[in-house]
Formats: sequence, structure tokens, C-alpha cells
Amino acid sequence: MPKFMPRYEEGDHQIEFWEVEFTEEDWDEFHKAPRAFLQRITEAEGREVNRLLVDASLLEVAPDGGICHGHITSFHIRTGPERSTTGYSCSGLWE
Repeated sequence: MPKFMPRYEEGDHQIEFWEVEFTEEDWDEFHKAPRAFLQRITEAEGREVNRLLVDASLLEVAPDGGICHGHITSFHIRTGPERSTTGYSCSGLWE
């Protein structure tokens, strides 16, 4: 299972940014069921998912036919006591 690594924080620890690079096998699993795969990764790291945002660039084929095959950035935003949003976007290469 891929593991996100912390990169930096903003807003007095209210927003955390994490990054991971998937293996070819991870990408295969991701493309079968993107949201479910990202939710499993997040929960495996001990973070509860009560809202999951996924950038459309991860789920769709780009106009040039490319799909994200680089790094994935995860951001975790605390929105209140016991409430947060976890989001994902493509931050890497396109194939």
C-alpha cells in the first residue's frame, strides 16, 4: 500500500500537504476505482475520511490523451473539532 509522506503545513497546522509516488501496480488499482483506492490509502494511514475531494485531473483523460502518472498530492484541512476534508490532486507527470 502506498504511503503518503508529509511535505509542508500552512495556517498554523490547519492545512497539511502530503505526497506519494505510485508504482505501476498502484496506478492499475487506482484507475479501476480511484475514489475507493484513495479512501483505502487514507484510512490505512489512520486518518478518518468524512469528506473526500478528488481533483478531476486524476479521474479524467486530459485533452491531449494523457492521464496522471506522477506524484499525487494530498491535502488535509481541519474544518472544526473532529471535522476535516481530505483532497487529492495530480502534481506530477502526465503520460
